[in-house]
Amino acid sequence: MRKLSVFSLVCVLFVLSSCSAKQNPDNNTFAVTNDTVDFSFNVPSDWEYIKNDAMVAVQNAQKNANISVTSFEQPKDQSVNDYFEQYKETFKTAFKNMEIVYDNEIKADGIPARRITYTNDLGQDSFKCDMVIMSKNAVLYTVTFTTTPEKYDENVETFNSMLDSFKFK
Repeated sequence: MRKLSVFSLVCVLFVLSSCSAKQNPDNNTFAVTNDTVDFSFNVPSDWEYIKNDAMVAVQNAQKNANISVTSFEQPKDQSVNDYFEQYKETFKTAFKNMEIVYDNEIKADGIPARRITYTNDLGQDSFKCDMVIMSKNAVLYTVTFTTTPEKYDENVETFNSMLDSFKFK
């Protein structure tokens, strides 16, 4: 799990955080919020909230999966697609065996976004990740789901539910 967390941290850039987690007894989830950048999302109650200064993150160690949200000031005149294209080569350089298996435009909380699914083989460890990139009020957000290829199908619905619950305040 530590290598999984280290892998997720590589994707972190400049991040704003001030976070909390609140149990939602109505549907066996808890809400994760970030007042600094005004968003929230829900995850199942068997996931663990991780507070650190670099990102908002939740994990389920038994399922070998984590979800992180980072945010940073959007460079002037840079779109979500521009951001991804600029950093795609950086990702491929950092992760030599990275392969993009899905790339499509979606909406998150009604905002245009880009969802990329990619695999990465680090030799002893392999990962399958989904990254959603979106922008609101001159802030870029990356929402990254990381797991092993074997656990991807088991965990991707949790990530999809989290994305469905993602709301800007």
